[in-house]
Amino acid sequence: LYGPSEGGGEFLRRVPRYLTTTSEFAIKCGTTFLKFSVGEMVLRFLQDGIVGSETGLWEPLYYLTPLQGRPTHMPTHMYISPFGFVFARGSDPAQTFAGSYPGSSGSDTTYDGCDGGGDAPLMMWYR
Repeated sequence: LYGPSEGGGEFLRRVPRYLTTTSEFAIKCGTTFLKFSVGEMVLRFLQDGIVGSETGLWEPLYYLTPLQGRPTHMPTHMYISPFGFVFARGSDPAQTFAGSYPGSSGSDTTYDGCDGGGDAPLMMWYR
């Protein structure tokens, strides 16, 4: 999974190959914690970094359930691209829940923020 490292940089860790589209994922941004399932394209991205498009794809999330807090922007989709990812309602930057997406320029801040607020650590889990 992709995110900030303790040294101030970023890191990318792929999820194991044994996960399937029936596996559960969770994301935490700020004090809001959500669980969900993903489709085949998102799973391939998380496992192998395969996107299927040079410009990226908006893929639906399934069975979204708040575990803690009430999200300001409940995500419905995950944008996957060679440059990172975004969780948002539809594809609306104003409805971003969280993301790690600097874009092809390396400095795109369109999808920055954490559930409608400022920067905060973004963490993901799976089981």
